[in-house]
Amino acid sequence: MTPRLRAPGARVALAVAAIAALLAWQAALVGDFRIDDAYISFSFAKNLAAGEGLVYSRGERVEGYSNFLWVVLCAPAYALGGADPPVYAVARALAGAFFALLLGAVYRLVRLREGPPAAFGALALLAATTDLARAAASGLETLPFVALVAAGAAHYLGEAPDRRGRSLWWFVAAALMRIDGFVPLLFVLGFEAASAGLGRRLRPRAFARWALPPLAAYALYFAARWAYYGLPLPSTYYAKTLVTAGDPYRGYKYVWDALWGWGAPVALAFGAAALRRPRREALFAAAFVAYYAAYAVATGGDWMPFSRFVLPLYPFVVTLFVWGAATALRAAAARWPAARRAAAAAVAGAYLFVGWLVDGHTLDTRAEAIKRGHARHIARHTHDNLLASVPWARHIVRAPGETLVTDYAGVFAVYTDARVIDMWGLCNVEIARRGNAEGIVPIYGKTCLPCYREFDPDYFHANLPLVRPAGDLATHQAVIAAVFQGPAIDRQIDLQRRYATGRVREAATGRSLYFLEKRRAGRPLRARPAGPGFVVEYPFEPGGLG
Repeated sequence: MTPRLRAPGARVALAVAAIAALLAWQAALVGDFRIDDAYISFSFAKNLAAGEGLVYSRGERVEGYSNFLWVVLCAPAYALGGADPPVYAVARALAGAFFALLLGAVYRLVRLREGPPAAFGALALLAATTDLARAAASGLETLPFVALVAAGAAHYLGEAPDRRGRSLWWFVAAALMRIDGFVPLLFVLGFEAASAGLGRRLRPRAFARWALPPLAAYALYFAARWAYYGLPLPSTYYAKTLVTAGDPYRGYKYVWDALWGWGAPVALAFGAAALRRPRREALFAAAFVAYYAAYAVATGGDWMPFSRFVLPLYPFVVTLFVWGAATALRAAAARWPAARRAAAAAVAGAYLFVGWLVDGHTLDTRAEAIKRGHARHIARHTHDNLLASVPWARHIVRAPGETLVTDYAGVFAVYTDARVIDMWGLCNVEIARRGNAEGIVPIYGKTCLPCYREFDPDYFHANLPLVRPAGDLATHQAVIAAVFQGPAIDRQIDLQRRYATGRVREAATGRSLYFLEKRRAGRPLRARPAGPGFVVEYPFEPGGLG
């Protein structure tokens, strides 16, 4: 290196440039990764921006989101106007800002024990982690939630133990960002009480001055949303209570796959060195990893391809790894000076091994291969099926507020004028609370077949591919079979006789989106124009086109 490159400022600039390059490399790998669940949050943001409140499609008052603060932050995207506001661009810009917060928080955590080189090494691992890049691109609140938890820990551990500041507000912000943010909030309260008690410095008044104002603010929010929606927790929580019903070991496998995919066994083996002569920051990080992993095991995880339920503990795994590796290197150099280079090579090898595992460019485990394939499938499905069907889907319902049953609660809620019935119960209280796992995979939610007798919906749509060639479904029975759980719902509300098949057909290509419409007096089932380039037809009516 030249003398200029040896200057501290040049080294920092090189480190920042390397981290930026790693972030860009991961963003290129992830691509335009979108997911229907993000559009559920966008539906609430859209209604909030329109002055209708935090409600679901067409004013449905149900807490079908679990990310209050994220919905509020995304709402201004809909104030930009236009037929299709750039909500995903806004969400990703926000995620980028929170990624910067995460990097700053981890830098501050590592600097509690080590110097800038170790801290930048930790940031390089974060920047090379595909799960974080995919979470940032997804449009969901996962990355911001991770950043707020890490920032809370950095501020909490950076405060003088006998003079607490505002660190708890970070954890309250995390609890507002995601409903299970109460988990890290309870952890830091318990850790502070335990460590203060063991250190004989617990002063009830000081503890109350630190804890009560943020807790009071959170309690007010919790009470307000309970009063507004009528339930203590979001419907998403009730819809996911059967996740482990069919597989009680699912949570263990979920956590293990995530930890191994991050090289955590190696990272935490080095991290144990940081606990040899533990300081409170190492105890905090290690205890949080164990605590949050246990929470993820209990919930059973989820299906999203970026280890969403355990991602909040990942910054602490990286921090422990860097702390422990630096500690082990110093100890080896002090005890065996002649083996200093060999110890440094071992640490560098472990670092590169962990970096190889967290990076998704190379598939090093079967679980990672499945994850990447699932991510690509979700991205293609969201673009090529859901978003591509929007020009057709807009014309299914005749009048705003008519009910449409769908298993894609996000895109259909944002882009149609229907009052959407979410078949998985995430945005439907009746299904979430009364449903079961009959004939479905419970990781996605619940089903409630008898509920459809009460819903008496106006429309159903045929499932994938949503847009088909005009003659793809030749009979009314074939359309019923193409509706998600159609034959089972037919036994509840008689889709055969009470509903008719319709299709939204593009005049230029003939491609069609098939749907079922309830027969209603005074609503003739005749072909009608549906905006430029589209027509609605009823091909299987007596005397019709079928």
